[in-house]
Amino acid sequence: MLISDPTNGFGGGAGLLTLYRLNETAEVDSQTAVFGYYTTTSSWKWGFEQVLSFAEDSFRSTTTAIFGDTNNNFSYPDLPSSVVYGERQDRVMANFTYRVFRDLFVGVSYRYAGTSFSFDAGSEEIREFKARGVILSGAIPDLG
Repeated sequence: MLISDPTNGFGGGAGLLTLYRLNETAEVDSQTAVFGYYTTTSSWKWGFEQVLSFAEDSFRSTTTAIFGDTNNNFSYPDLPSSVVYGERQDRVMANFTYRVFRDLFVGVSYRYAGTSFSFDAGSEEIREFKARGVILSGAIPDLG
């Protein structure tokens, strides 16, 4: 795939998905997928997903992980200079379910989402806010 975005530049990526059955009598396909991309602003993301159906579809599990850095460069007509910042994202999701009755499954799920921002570049105002401690741990204050 090709990527063209005014804030993230130009780039490309790819993905691969395969469907398969763990055994010949499985009711539902299992799948494995991987993907990734990279852009001219050094933004990148990669991830994978594993979906399994086993024991005659009595159990299902899904595990997904996505990691990436996005380097944004926003230009607005109202601002004298562009706003440049980086965003790190890490996501992990997993669930495991058991069939209780027909299409009724119960189970457990885990979700992790981590996001951090860096304002090492960008407008003079952003650097000044960071130096004064106005922007802490990636939180963007309401300055309105």
